[in-house]
Amino acid sequence: MNEKEEKFLNERKNQLDQIEIPSRIDDYILSGLRKGKKNRTSKTGYWKKASLLVACLLLFLVGSIRFSPTVAAQMGKVPIFEGLVKLITMDKGLKLALENDFIRPIGVFDEHDGIKFTIDALMADESRILLFYTMENDGSVKEDVFINGIEFTDENDHPLRNYGVSYGSSNFESTWVSEEGVIDISMQEGASFPETIYAKVKLARAAGEESTSDQRHSAEVISTWNMKVPIDKNLFTGLKEVHELNETVEIGGQKFTFKEMVIHPTRIGLEVEYDPDNTKKIFQFDDIMLVDEKGESFGTINNGVSASHIDENRVILYFQSNYFSKPENIYIKGTSVRALEKKSLHVEVDLEQGKLLNLPDERLTFKGVRKSTEGLVLDFNLKITDPSDKDRHFDLFSSTYKDASQKEYFSNSSGSSSDGDTQYQQYYIEDRPYESPLILTINDYPSRITGSFNIKVK
Repeated sequence: MNEKEEKFLNERKNQLDQIEIPSRIDDYILSGLRKGKKNRTSKTGYWKKASLLVACLLLFLVGSIRFSPTVAAQMGKVPIFEGLVKLITMDKGLKLALENDFIRPIGVFDEHDGIKFTIDALMADESRILLFYTMENDGSVKEDVFINGIEFTDENDHPLRNYGVSYGSSNFESTWVSEEGVIDISMQEGASFPETIYAKVKLARAAGEESTSDQRHSAEVISTWNMKVPIDKNLFTGLKEVHELNETVEIGGQKFTFKEMVIHPTRIGLEVEYDPDNTKKIFQFDDIMLVDEKGESFGTINNGVSASHIDENRVILYFQSNYFSKPENIYIKGTSVRALEKKSLHVEVDLEQGKLLNLPDERLTFKGVRKSTEGLVLDFNLKITDPSDKDRHFDLFSSTYKDASQKEYFSNSSGSSSDGDTQYQQYYIEDRPYESPLILTINDYPSRITGSFNIKVK
């Protein structure tokens, strides 16, 4: 263990020793006891002692998941940790971070309109902030309620810049009492955030108790829940490894260069540069992974921000982090890359005739255009021919599109569903008079080039 890491762990220990017991801890304890036990006592002094004891146990158990699956299962029954435990099963890097106590309980909340929104805890490093939240319904809200948008500002109410955000919950139900989830804030490499950020979470409810895709797009925004989130940057500043690579690989006549890898506690960023002379547009690496000297692999992040695009030919791919496992060697390996000829990237949609004038191949078909409460929806079918693609989602088109006059517009939403053999894609556009045809740019497609590569990082 190096001096920086030892200092970090000592600071975390001191922070946990001094942390104030959350005011809502009694609610968490009583909620769990109501589910499991019928017998109660009326001695208030007993409950105060029990609250303090359980609070201390909860802080201790955060670092105990690595030792006992049973403990992890029990933690999953405690509301403040339920979303956490479910998340770490999907991301090896976050599991390692949690096992090494790389988390901070905070418990900030806002409550109104029958809903209490709490940010229970966070993980953060120089590139990423993960906010674990709980949304609770007091019983008065009957409709499906979901996050409709999130904004982050500094103490002067200036919007944060150079970040992306994704979010998702672990237990979606149309009739709900509580819901746990994660807000994933991805900072661009080199960007930073202040010591305190302010989260503005917009919640919306769909028309009816069960929400379809169209109902969610036409949902009514209820209000905004505001929370002040303190971030102690001293706990993680400098916790990273930087490796210069500059290794070029050629597959199927297409070249790309692995430029730099930065290993953070919550994720790894790998900068890749595509040769501008390539005849094909490279979309995604199908099976790229990081492998250590023991053969343990860490794949790309698939439950959050998976990549950030620097420009047309440069991208940063994000991997689950092996920071806390401290491997002696790391190799970048892969065999398959999704790519399409650049001349086939633009799909032309004749709205008047209801057909495609230009398309990459016969797997993509146009089913028509229809009106929704938010504008027009273009419906496409994408035939899946490769068995490995049956469970893969293709974000088919870019968010910008043009009409025949070359005027550019922005699509604020898309959606898809699948039956295994076909993906049903919806692309939402403004309802306005266009000069036909519309021109859409393909963002991902099930065509690929193959060839193995193996690059040593260290």
